Parts: sequence; C-alpha cells; structure tokens
Amino acid sequence: MSEGRKNIWRVMKRVVNTIIGLIIIAIIATIIAFYKRDIPAATLEEKYLLEGSEFVTLSDGRIHIRKVGDGPVLFLVHGSFSSLHTWKRWQEHLKDDFTTISLDLPGHGLTGPGISGKYTANHYADLIVELAEALDIEKFHIAGNSLGGEVAIKTAILAPEKVQKLILLNSAGAGFDTSHSDGAESKRKGFTIFDLLKYDFTASMLKKLTPRFLVDKSLRQVYHIDSLITPGHSQRYYELLLREGNRAATMERFRQESTSINWEDFDPPPTLIMWGRHDTWIPVRQAWYFRRMIPDTQLIIYENSGHVPMEEFPETTANDARAFLKARSIRADDEVRITDF
Repeated sequence: MSEGRKNIWRVMKRVVNTIIGLIIIAIIATIIAFYKRDIPAATLEEKYLLEGSEFVTLSDGRIHIRKVGDGPVLFLVHGSFSSLHTWKRWQEHLKDDFTTISLDLPGHGLTGPGISGKYTANHYADLIVELAEALDIEKFHIAGNSLGGEVAIKTAILAPEKVQKLILLNSAGAGFDTSHSDGAESKRKGFTIFDLLKYDFTASMLKKLTPRFLVDKSLRQVYHIDSLITPGHSQRYYELLLREGNRAATMERFRQESTSINWEDFDPPPTLIMWGRHDTWIPVRQAWYFRRMIPDTQLIIYENSGHVPMEEFPETTANDARAFLKARSIRADDEVRITDF
C-alpha cells in the first residue's frame, strides 16, 4: 500500500473513531439526563393522597380509592397513564347527589403494580365488580374515560344486573370500525407515547429512561386548551408514572391483550357518550360508532375539548352527567347535542 493510501486510511480511521466516540458520549449523556429512579410509594402517598382516599385490599392487592359524597353510587374509571385525580373536580361537583368512587387501576397512580401481573381491561372489570362486592354495593352507575371507558363497558357486560347506567368519555374499545364520522377530523400532533410502546427496545428503555418532556407532550395532546395545563398538574402525572413498579407494569400492560367487546351478547344499560371534538388520541368518529352499537344512547360532543373533557370542562361535563343519571329516560329528540363554550 502506498504512503498516500496509508495516510488516507489513518485519517478515515481517526474520523470513524471520533464518530464512535461521539455516539458513545451521546448515549452516556442521554442515560445520565433521562435516567429516573422509581419514587417510593410512601413518598407519593404523603404528597398525593386526597381527602376521602383509602386503600381497599382485593385479590390483586391494595387498591387506592377515593369515596366522596352521598347518594346512588357512581364508579369513575380513569384512562392510560392517568390516576383517580382526573376525577377530582367531578367528585366535588357531584357530591351532593351521588356517592362517587374513583380508583387507581393496578399499574397506575398510588395503587402500583398488581399481585397478578394482569393489566387488561377484562381484569380491571373483574376488579371493579370485586370492589363493589367488598364495599357491599349491589347496584351502581359507572363512567370511564379512554381505557376506563372500555373497562366500564366490560364491567356492564360482566355484571349487567349491577350496572344501572353507563357513561363513556372519549372511550377506547371501538376497535377499527370507525367508518361513521361527522366529518370533523382532528390532526395528530406528532408521535405519541403509544408509538414508543409498540417496540420492545424503546418500551424497555422507558422503564428507566423517562424524560419529562414525554409526559408534557402527552398532556398537550390530550388537552385541547394548553393554558389549562399547570406545572403542578404535569408534575403529578410524571411523578405518579415514576411510582415504584408503575413503569414496568405499563410496559407489561401493552404486551397483554383484552378480548374485543362482544356486542351481540351485550344488553347495554342507558348510556351517555361524551366526547371532545379535538381528541388526537381517539378521534370523535368513534363516538358515532359507539352510538350505533348502543341503541339507548345520548351523545354530547364538546366543541372546544380534547381527550379529557372532564378535566378541561369539569363543571359542564359533571352537570351533563348529573342530568343524565337523574333522568328517568332518554328523550329521542335529545340524543345528539353539540356543546360549544
């Protein structure tokens, strides 16, 4: 090999070594910047337990619930990456008319991972029925947002003799049959945390490397009105995700599959569907799918809301829920209502 070629080879080798070194430095810097330890349960309980909070021991372990108010029972079920705090304002608005019981599903909030390691909507429905029995509740209403909506539907399927009325807020569970649309489509705001959880490598990384910006980005996606997101709000979502065992449980949850909803065998109770028009996670067209599959249904679409209308407009949505739960029947001329703010 000529001296010129040797020099070129030496230069290329130095360049390659430099690039490899920079990549290694970048990886180390990323790990240092984004590595987060689990937060002990006791630390978070001291900070985030609310008035009315208690723990109930069921077959899957200790479940954090919050019981507020007096009257007929309404269970409130949160969505993915959330906690019972999502219903705090609803519980305040409804306490004079209903006994509201919110809960942290296993793998979420202050409940933490379950003993069974099961995190499907079917399993969550089993736990709600078990919780009702533990609390000596014979009949109840149930409301659920996102994943919680699917859990609420499956609770009604599992125990139709117990569930009196059903409320679905931007509910999961419709599957891919979303052909009926009202023509209003929301644009996706880039990738979501669900995209990262599709792949084993990135999902495994998220067990320990959990950048705060992912939670902030997710909140901006589920909220239509960014100004409603406070620093404390974002901090709570982030810290409860870091509760010891919750991240590992979340990764496991996305590896488990629930059975699809069997509509043919479902005799649904009277149902209220509530949906934020600008939902970027579960588009509003799925509201129409649920309305088609559930005959005795009232549908309300909130024009200036996103994926969590009960957080963005708690008083309005709680009032609508109250009116529905206290009504003896659904009026045919009031099945669909568009609410603007």
